[in-house]
Amino acid sequence: MKRNGANLTEGKPVKLILQFAIPVFLGNLFQLFYGLIDTKIVGSTLGEGALAAVGSVSILYNLLTGFFNGLTLGFSIVTARYFGAGDTEKLKKSVAGTILLGFVTAAILVTGVFVFLRPLLSIMHVPAEQKEMAYTYISILVLGMFVTLAYNMCANVLRAIGDSMTPLIFLILAAVLNVILDYVCILVFSMGVGGAAAATVISQVVSVVLCVIHIKRHFPILQVERRHFKLEKSEVRTMLSGGLSMGMMSSLVNLGTLILQTGINTLGTSVIVAHTAARKVFEIWGLPVTVLGATMATYSGQNYGAGKYDRITSGLKAALMLSLIHISEPTRRTPISYAVFCLKKKKDKGSKQKERAATKEENVKVR
Repeated sequence: MKRNGANLTEGKPVKLILQFAIPVFLGNLFQLFYGLIDTKIVGSTLGEGALAAVGSVSILYNLLTGFFNGLTLGFSIVTARYFGAGDTEKLKKSVAGTILLGFVTAAILVTGVFVFLRPLLSIMHVPAEQKEMAYTYISILVLGMFVTLAYNMCANVLRAIGDSMTPLIFLILAAVLNVILDYVCILVFSMGVGGAAAATVISQVVSVVLCVIHIKRHFPILQVERRHFKLEKSEVRTMLSGGLSMGMMSSLVNLGTLILQTGINTLGTSVIVAHTAARKVFEIWGLPVTVLGATMATYSGQNYGAGKYDRITSGLKAALMLSLIHISEPTRRTPISYAVFCLKKKKDKGSKQKERAATKEENVKVR
């Protein structure tokens, strides 16, 4: 069945934003959870030393992944704009530009990082006893960045035309496969931390292949030909300005965390492991705001292309309202937080009653 995407230029902004954002949120949440499971598998099968090695350099992987996700998201804003304007020819050129500029940028960045990877680990103060394991793990992931880029390209061009559900489905399949491959590579083939990294790359390869097949079968609007790769200077400038700025913006938090990790790595294995776990929790908490930002990029792109600027303003207000609701959660008694509060209160009350009963019993014995 041929599809042409979902139109975000008509309908209630809040409803459209939520319908688009929820699959993106679930996909990213699932990705974080399988990252937690991945970490647990490494820790439980290979020990605390291996877990510390992975934790000491995982932020570098997050930094690169964040940049490439932001880069392709910035490119997809151009795609969303042409989709909103109904200009199929320019839309296909933007998809071709995403592929061309994405892989050129990746080739430059990945080559640079890989060449200077060992000096980077020294700058990050990776403990000497974990340095070789850390290098094995991160080097495989760095070389696999081309696959990560390819998945982000597929996911973001699909989201640009309003389809946020398909990337979620393929991400879930990749996550399940990743967990299975972790056990196979680590326990069956005894590949160590390199097996965990290889499992991640292989599962992403599968998700990319499935995405490409899906686009080929169902979205002719995204299928490009050789002529679409002939970009004008103005088109290249527009895409790079959006892509690089979004990539840098997506990397800012991870860059700060990378600097923090450099200090954490000097405090020993136990602290590295504890910080790795705490960072995962923080990433989960900050996810809704990040997802709303990515959603608004697509929503605004489509409406800008359609010339419906008033809808961009109303959509921005809706996104800010949803963000404020999330941020204010810790200070409000929502059904979940109120239930936790009541359970804790009941537990405390029960503990106090037991303490009083024990005190009375002791007093009786003394008498």
